[in-house]
Amino acid sequence: MIKINKINRSFVIKVAQIRWGEPIGGVERVLKDLACYIDRNAFKVLFVFLRSGGGYEAEMHASGHGVMVIPARNGYDIGMRIALIKELRKFAPDIINEHGGIPPLIRPMIKMAIHAPLVSFEHGEIEVNQRRGKAWVNKVNGFELRHFSDKVIVNSLLNKNLLATHHRLPEDKIQVVHLGIDLNQFVYNQKSPITSELIIGYVGRINNSDKGTDFLPLLVSKILSRGFRNFRLQIIGDGPDRKSLESLVGQRGISGHVDFLGMQPNVHDLLSNIDILVVPSRTEAFGLVAIEALAAGTRVVAFATGALPEILSGCPDAQIVPQGDIPALADAVLNLWKSKGKQRSQEGRNFVIERYDARRMVGEMENVYKNMLQVKI
Repeated sequence: MIKINKINRSFVIKVAQIRWGEPIGGVERVLKDLACYIDRNAFKVLFVFLRSGGGYEAEMHASGHGVMVIPARNGYDIGMRIALIKELRKFAPDIINEHGGIPPLIRPMIKMAIHAPLVSFEHGEIEVNQRRGKAWVNKVNGFELRHFSDKVIVNSLLNKNLLATHHRLPEDKIQVVHLGIDLNQFVYNQKSPITSELIIGYVGRINNSDKGTDFLPLLVSKILSRGFRNFRLQIIGDGPDRKSLESLVGQRGISGHVDFLGMQPNVHDLLSNIDILVVPSRTEAFGLVAIEALAAGTRVVAFATGALPEILSGCPDAQIVPQGDIPALADAVLNLWKSKGKQRSQEGRNFVIERYDARRMVGEMENVYKNMLQVKI
């Protein structure tokens, strides 16, 4: 263990952040928030992307931190593993933090080659792997997390319990760090509405198995069956099931009420024009988009799945309905519209400010690193 006197401000903790593949969703936000808010006087960070740096690689370079992209043919690429170890040895990190989804045997190689504590940030892979029929991946991850990770960070109490039971990890090895958002990006504006229609929104990947996007046409049909027609559903995002979802919309004859907006660079601006965000996920490790919507003054209706009941508990502008219950989802949307209309809410934003500020999340991760090294600065 490294013990540094409190007065010694010259010591800088070197942290290597490792991510496999192109970051999306919550993982992407965690890495970007770390790049933005980590204390540069106390930490030096190298971001290592295996296979791809994703669409925001240039933004990460602009942050001023070190950024390394190591190409890989696939998850079993030996050359990628050798290159990773070489780069880590050059950087000589005090802490290594990997962010879930990492291919097998990388954790053991890191522990054998680099004498530094390994922190694993598990972003909810257990349920996703189970749903996709990859039970063997969970078995490998469980073995590696038990024997090679020194600390495991999870983004919810739900995921802590999953790891403790499914991977048989001791509870004192797991630490909950709730995700956060950059509140400067999601600004609350009490402005005049651009339309009198109810705007229902979905934001995220178009993926039926995880995100439940195939529930959306059912929701539109159910609302229409209640005799209400003055609304539109805006689907913001893209994904592997977009064509099948467009086909479902066409088959049900509801195309006049559904807009496919695709990927959008300024989601935070679009959120401020949505009246009610729906989160119809079948599995959700955290549900960051719900937090983003609340910060923009948008109300949220979500299925009671994954960590959403935990994350949204106590929020006056969020309603949780039973998983897969389309009539309940439609009722919640219509009741909110009848009672609140276009009126935006500061209460949801206040809820987010108190609990889910990105700076709070980064500060908690900094403390994890310091505590592992027994550093006080």
